[in-house]
Amino acid sequence: MANEIVYADLGFSSEPSSARALRPSQEANASRDSYCLRTALWIGWSVNIILVILVIVLLVFQMRECNPVDGPDKDQDCQRSSNGREDNSCPETVTKLRTFLCKPLDNSTTECRICPENWLRHKSKCYWISKEKQSWHKGQDDCREKHAQMWVMRSQEEQRFIWKMISEERKLPWIGLKTTSAGDNWSWIDGSPLNDTTSQSLGIAEPNSCGMLKNNQISSQSCGSIAQWICETEAFLV
Repeated sequence: MANEIVYADLGFSSEPSSARALRPSQEANASRDSYCLRTALWIGWSVNIILVILVIVLLVFQMRECNPVDGPDKDQDCQRSSNGREDNSCPETVTKLRTFLCKPLDNSTTECRICPENWLRHKSKCYWISKEKQSWHKGQDDCREKHAQMWVMRSQEEQRFIWKMISEERKLPWIGLKTTSAGDNWSWIDGSPLNDTTSQSLGIAEPNSCGMLKNNQISSQSCGSIAQWICETEAFLV
């Protein structure tokens, strides 16, 4: 009996009793944390949605302030014609523009026309003289790029204005006059006829000849010569 070995099974739990006691508390804390996180997310999304709605409302309000609509006929009150000019259906706007931009030439007219910057106005036309020198064809291309054309003489009054304009700066510019493709006749670029005085000063038409203002008259020069040029365009009616 003294040498008899006794075996016994001892059952040990793999998890300490203290850990088992803490598990319910940890699960409760995790549940509360998850609830708080969901609540915070919902609050954040709600605030974002409210802010977006407020921004949209403010934008709509601002657009209505900048583009007020007084009635169903408001869209027809300030229409623009197909050429981009504002018509007379907005009298207050037109009056303000005229007062700000225009000074009447005399008391007999209320018409208001304006020209681009650095252009000179005479009645319903605007005129511009180049500073650089080029051939006649390059000068004409430059006028076209400005949505204009080389100057075409239409009256003695207009001619006197142009003479005065170029004499003050002592320039000898190209004008919108050249020989036809056949080279046997002179023609304004818009097809206007030449008067007798102009025809006599030019003399016989020669191929590749263009018109230039020189010594108070229109003279003939080779189109490849280098000179300044005059552009003209319609003055903008306000």
